[in-house]
Amino acid sequence: TCSDDAFEGRLPAYIKPYVSKMIPSVTFILKSLYNYFPATDARITTIGKVFHSWEAQLEAGDYDAYFGASAAGAPAVDRNPALLLWVYQFLASHYLRIKNYSKAHEYADKAIEHTPTIEMLYLLKAKICSREGDLVKAAELAETA
Repeated sequence: TCSDDAFEGRLPAYIKPYVSKMIPSVTFILKSLYNYFPATDARITTIGKVFHSWEAQLEAGDYDAYFGASAAGAPAVDRNPALLLWVYQFLASHYLRIKNYSKAHEYADKAIEHTPTIEMLYLLKAKICSREGDLVKAAELAETA
């Protein structure tokens, strides 16, 4: 295992490729960080902090900060606004995993508002409702998906 400080340094490099390629299973990939390694409060806070940092950068349109400045002023990457969607989706899943349901709803709603045509987001929202015990709302959302 690594120290909490080492974890904070390694985490962005580990997960950024998944987010940058907009791989929805990043939540599943990161599941081990909550379950199998010592999931200290500091590590859980670090996971949220990294994604909130990316959220702020992408909401501000600062793709160079997110990806790193490019050489000679050339665009570093395709400035795909869908990156923000996947950050919202992960934050909703993150808050669901740590049982902060109000924040999970907030980020699921942001993701749905960003791109309302992705069924997976409604299923995520249904999962949040289900964990809260609101099975009627969960079923409605699943049907919407």
